[in-house]
Amino acid sequence: AIKFPKLEEAMTLYIQYANNAEEISFPKLSAINNHFTLKNLSAIQTLSFPALKTVAGNFAMDNCAKVTAVEFPLFESIGRNCSINTMAAMTGIEFESLEIIGGNLEMKTLNALTSIKFPKLKSANKISVTSCNKVAEFQMNSLERVATDMELNKPVVESLSFDNLKKVGGTFKLQQLEQLQSLNTPLFEQAGSIYLYKLSLLTSAEFPKM
Repeated sequence: AIKFPKLEEAMTLYIQYANNAEEISFPKLSAINNHFTLKNLSAIQTLSFPALKTVAGNFAMDNCAKVTAVEFPLFESIGRNCSINTMAAMTGIEFESLEIIGGNLEMKTLNALTSIKFPKLKSANKISVTSCNKVAEFQMNSLERVATDMELNKPVVESLSFDNLKKVGGTFKLQQLEQLQSLNTPLFEQAGSIYLYKLSLLTSAEFPKM
């Protein structure tokens, strides 16, 4: 186990190739003033960051093969990019308090993932969800704007609602969502382009502001 029971603030958190540690615990850590990286941790099963609120730089989790879920209940903002990739056992991602991602949000090759929840996220530079072929639940109902592109590729969601989305500066792309039946975007009024491809079961897609 890797435990820092009293640490409240750090410049950078970088943990890689700690192959025998099964737990990482930072119960009081609330702020990281630069980057957060957890990478190639083959034995980690539990990640505990109950007090973390801000990461000023990049937030990255990659190839932590035994982690099944992540919960950061107080996490509010990421200054730059957020990437969660190649987490073989992860079944759910929930950032229940996260409102702002200053850079890009990328999630890819999460083969066991069934649920993605960012209920308070309002903005990001770019959003990309690819090769997450079991995702049946996708929540970003507070999302208002994406500065460049937004892409969902291959989730198996049956319905999508972006209740507050107004603007995507680049391309709004839904590709190979083979189970998608309905798309609801009541406030969506501006996009560089809209790309809808291989939505075989889609019966309803409404863009009332366009």
